[in-house]
Amino acid sequence: MSAGDAAELAARLRSALDDGDAAGAAAVLARLAPDAADAEDHPHLVLAALEAGDVGAAERIARRARGLGEPAEPLRALTLQEASAQDLPPRLLWWDGEAHGRLLDRGMLAVLIGPGGSGKSSLALEAAIVAAAAHGINMEDAPTASGLRVAPARWLLAVGRGEDGTAYIGRRAEAIRRAIASGADVAGEAPTSDGPAHELPAALRGELGRGLPPGAILSPLPGVLFEPPSRGDSRSLPRPTAAYRELWELAEREDCDAVAIDTAASVFAGSANDAASVRAFLGALAEDAERLGVGVLVLAHDSKAQRAAQRTGDALAGQGAAGSSQWTDGARAVLALQHVPHPPRPSAPKAGDAAAQEAALRSWHEARAWLERNRRRLMVEKANHGPSFASCELGLRWPAGEPGSFAGWAREAAP
Repeated sequence: MSAGDAAELAARLRSALDDGDAAGAAAVLARLAPDAADAEDHPHLVLAALEAGDVGAAERIARRARGLGEPAEPLRALTLQEASAQDLPPRLLWWDGEAHGRLLDRGMLAVLIGPGGSGKSSLALEAAIVAAAAHGINMEDAPTASGLRVAPARWLLAVGRGEDGTAYIGRRAEAIRRAIASGADVAGEAPTSDGPAHELPAALRGELGRGLPPGAILSPLPGVLFEPPSRGDSRSLPRPTAAYRELWELAEREDCDAVAIDTAASVFAGSANDAASVRAFLGALAEDAERLGVGVLVLAHDSKAQRAAQRTGDALAGQGAAGSSQWTDGARAVLALQHVPHPPRPSAPKAGDAAAQEAALRSWHEARAWLERNRRRLMVEKANHGPSFASCELGLRWPAGEPGSFAGWAREAAP
């Protein structure tokens, strides 16, 4: 097939998808692959391959394509009794102490929200390291130092452009591993309120004492996962890129149980404020998560309103990610990693008390800086299958003798 033919098919397929013309889309895919009726992948993936000039990939996807706008299988009805007898998907992540709570299951989409620099990536990294270590020694489940609990699993950490490079992530992973293996508490700072960091099983510390587990996998993404429509095309939604397709192929090839995407801002090139665009992105992730039986955790930045609310101690005000409410509405569970509220600013000085006011302001700034460096609050903002608004405070680990080397978390007493 010539490049001109591929461009013509791409234009026809885009027009059919934009107009909701299932028959027109079917005609394009039928030309690529006669057996396209056995659909498994979204026709937008075919479009992405065609527009990238990769006709071979388009043909391969078309051969697995999903029914071209029609159900992949006939609609069926089942009684509530039959539904109640079905097995729930295996858990991947839940709140420690909640025997039946679920924050991330196989085939499920969850979101972790927080301001830049709050530690979202490190929280996901720690979960991946502990889950992979538990997988290596066949543990039934394992606690993390942050107070979440994980099932043994292989995690894929997909990192977008603009985030930390692989060398930085690798060094942080090694620091987290060493801290867990040694059982070290927060070094050089005030101790946590209930003693040493969340106690982890000796078998898990022993496994991590041997090195980073091979089941925690890192993949720097070459570009965005969803790109905006062509300029001037106001009717179309953002569409998946070749990198999106390659991410799922990698997850399947590596037999991953969970995928963490860091961050939404670096992989989604559509409008974060447009509900339909965000819904298309999260909907595609949820669909592929269910198709492969993989849990997906999307890391996203919080809104300006939420940051202001956190500083004043109003944990329930200004909830949500930056942009459309679909960032939280479209997920089954939402975790938030927040800054701890600042102490109130000292009141204005009385006449002649300038020195006392200066000392009070200095102490106030020092207290704020200490909280910014050493404390966070982890909170469940939404959980369709778990404990909404559960929360705990976390201390940040800073290994002695290694200035600036963050090494994970130490959980404080639950409120």
